[in-house]
Amino acid sequence: RTTLFRRYTGKDQLFERALARDIGRILADLADRFTEVTDPTEQVVLGFLTGLGLGDHILFRDADPLRRAELIQALGQGDPSPITLAFNAIRANIGKAQADGKIPVRDPDAQADALVHLIIGYLATPSHAIDLTDPAAAVGLTVPQQYRGNVVKLLADIEQLQVEPDEAAKIVIDERSGIIVMCRDVRV
Repeated sequence: RTTLFRRYTGKDQLFERALARDIGRILADLADRFTEVTDPTEQVVLGFLTGLGLGDHILFRDADPLRRAELIQALGQGDPSPITLAFNAIRANIGKAQADGKIPVRDPDAQADALVHLIIGYLATPSHAIDLTDPAAAVGLTVPQQYRGNVVKLLADIEQLQVEPDEAAKIVIDERSGIIVMCRDVRV
């Protein structure tokens, strides 16, 4: 114990260093896998799945919600933090895929930020989400011919679909009485 604390100021610093080392190993493994998967869009997908896989990491696996929040906060520590490293890698790959014309040009910072937040949300509350790492939870989708080999473009095009409701759902709340009136088209 005294040997460890000569090098680290306390258990929090020791934990942060151990977590950073473990995340560094995961990122190094991901970088190795990127040498085999050279398509930047596929690299984004692989990185996203790796982030979701952190839910199975020994630190997250049986952690209660408070512990998960502490772990996610720890991922934001350091210079650069593991979250910053992940964001930068995702942003770079999205930018490259956009430059190659593989996905529509949008703000790569906003897209990378959204993916990082999706991963963080999944790590924070996995019991409230579908287990995205479980193949049985996948929804079957036949990829149209023009999107084969470029599924990310298909997802980007789906994201851009505009859906107009037939009739607007309305809810009226009377502040004084607390009565709530809604039309039949309201769905919760």
